[in-house]
Amino acid sequence: MRHFCLLILLALSLTIIDGCSAISNMTNKKEKAPEAKELVIPDLQTAKDQFAYATRYESITLGYVNPDKHKKYIQMDKIAQVHKAVIKNFPSDQEYTPLSKLTIADCDARLGNYHAAISKWQQIMSEYPNNELVQCRAKFSIARAYEQEGQYAKAKEIDKEVALNYGGSSNPRLRQYAAQSESAYLKTREEPKSTSPQGIMDKLFNRS
Repeated sequence: MRHFCLLILLALSLTIIDGCSAISNMTNKKEKAPEAKELVIPDLQTAKDQFAYATRYESITLGYVNPDKHKKYIQMDKIAQVHKAVIKNFPSDQEYTPLSKLTIADCDARLGNYHAAISKWQQIMSEYPNNELVQCRAKFSIARAYEQEGQYAKAKEIDKEVALNYGGSSNPRLRQYAAQSESAYLKTREEPKSTSPQGIMDKLFNRS
């Protein structure tokens, strides 16, 4: 009888241990960073074609951005993968490769990693100092990131620069960014002064 009771206790102990192990595994699965599967990306003949493939994939993916942050991370990672293929296959290209680099930074911004995105955009600007489209597009994107962070003064300063420098360009894409920057400049609200009643309230509720 005593031997039988010991066996019962042992069985119960093993069941509890297995249950705890299962819970631990579930917790680890939840905490594990999401991993996107490596895509099979075709190697195309030209930078233009490789970039077109990447932008088509990006456009389809952005047709539905998953609200779940882990699934959204995987979506952005896959977009980054197709654009990294442009960079890998055509590292010396001066037209499409820089645009893919900008798009990879966009993925950080879409995930709310504005500081990382701004750093990447600034790095790309330094890599292509004579590429007007890169300079204009990067500045416009940086302004939008500052706007999302609530740094309205910085956003307005950059928007003003883009509107003034590229508004009269012969390049329609530059003029488009300039027009959007001008519109954003007029719409972006001023940062409330921290000593004003509104500023104090914004500080208290982290709205500035």
